[in-house]
Amino acid sequence: MAKLLDGRWMEKVGIRKVTPEGALMRVFLIILILSSGLCSFANVRIRVKIENGKTRILSAQHTPSQILSTPLRGKKILRQIPYYIGERFNAGDALYEEYEVSDAEVSLAVQDHLLKQVQNFDKVQSEVRDLVVQGPKENRINLTILGDGYTQAEKEKFFADAKRTTEGLFVGKTFASYVPLFNVYAVFVASKESGIGDGSPKNTAFKLFRSPAGSKRGIMPGDESALERALESSPATDYPIVLANDN
Repeated sequence: MAKLLDGRWMEKVGIRKVTPEGALMRVFLIILILSSGLCSFANVRIRVKIENGKTRILSAQHTPSQILSTPLRGKKILRQIPYYIGERFNAGDALYEEYEVSDAEVSLAVQDHLLKQVQNFDKVQSEVRDLVVQGPKENRINLTILGDGYTQAEKEKFFADAKRTTEGLFVGKTFASYVPLFNVYAVFVASKESGIGDGSPKNTAFKLFRSPAGSKRGIMPGDESALERALESSPATDYPIVLANDN
């Protein structure tokens, strides 16, 4: 049967009496040690374009490791899909790849990209708004809407277009029933010029342009790295949507 021990008996058998303050300090130290252990490892998430045997880094960013006790070993592929999807033409063999590696295993090219990565848009002129929030981003499908060719004066026009696009995605009873599964965010990045390029880029945030000139359907991204960096402003992105401010 357990007995209560007074301080004198504890001293005789070599047991120190623990004060409430001392107990709290020990608990604090244990939590601190455990916390430092859980945060020991970090991963780098990398997005690349692979075409004609060449790999171009679109973006790279540190992300909390999913493996808390040991570092990630090797390359963990998160997504690998065709870069272009053509309706009536050969889209080629270019691939979009997203993967993670541990911080200790990043290549020199990725290290250089992380060091030299410069924002191509003015953070002061960027703004993020929640359009639909149905739950934690970790267990929702997250859509992020960007817009190109919207000047600072057209900021509210962009958010109105983003809202209208969101409403259009879930119109009708069938699609409306899926709204609880989604979060939708809008990220505004100001362009120097209004509209998008025709045959070649204009001075816009992401440099979208029609290709070939005069095309009513083919719109190409001129600065894919800027698009990727803008998406990092969003709370989370599973699928990006880019609106072109063009008639």
